[in-house]
Amino acid sequence: SGEAVDYDILLNPTNLPAGTLFNWPDPDGAGPATAGVNVAADPAGTLHITDNLINTTGGQITVTYVITPSIGGCDGTAEDVDILVNPAPVIVPNQTKTICSGEAVDYEILLNPANLPAGTLFNWPDPDGIGPATAGVNVAADPAGTLHITDNLVNATTAPITVTYQVTPTSADGCDGATEDIEIIVNPIPVLVAAQTKTICSGEDVDYEILLNPANLPAGTLFNWPDPD
Repeated sequence: SGEAVDYDILLNPTNLPAGTLFNWPDPDGAGPATAGVNVAADPAGTLHITDNLINTTGGQITVTYVITPSIGGCDGTAEDVDILVNPAPVIVPNQTKTICSGEAVDYEILLNPANLPAGTLFNWPDPDGIGPATAGVNVAADPAGTLHITDNLVNATTAPITVTYQVTPTSADGCDGATEDIEIIVNPIPVLVAAQTKTICSGEDVDYEILLNPANLPAGTLFNWPDPD
């Protein structure tokens, strides 16, 4: 899907009679295919059908060009030229997921139509160089529910970071779909200063500020604890 047909319509005998013209009606109505009007057969090797055909389904489709050859007002028998258009996989755009630092991504990359075409493979380069994210090489889309990105991502900063996987889908027939970004937002984990302690007299309020490292980060941190006694 999305490729040019680039097809040389063949005559028998080859390239004869000289001066032959080809005509055909629009084979798909409002689609990308077009009619041919007095398309010259000559010279040998001419690519007569050059439409870029699109297949947005999850399976193979056929576009049939009904070709009539003519010369000097004499029409030959019309013949069908069938162009089989394999689908290119389409990744659903704007996919994202939010995780905490240290968690597995465990993300299923979504296709449109869902899980089609069957046999699709995903590939992506390493999104973070020396970081914990990894490249994907011929990762099978099937079966439905497969978790394709399974890296454990770490955020050592004090603010959310985004790890972007640039995923290219390829059908079982070798048709590449458009590359789409899958964004994984990794939130930092608050770190308590270790070994915090305070001494008070009986009956006094504890009045203690729990300390984070780095101090007071990440912003928005909440504390929870069970009843200690």
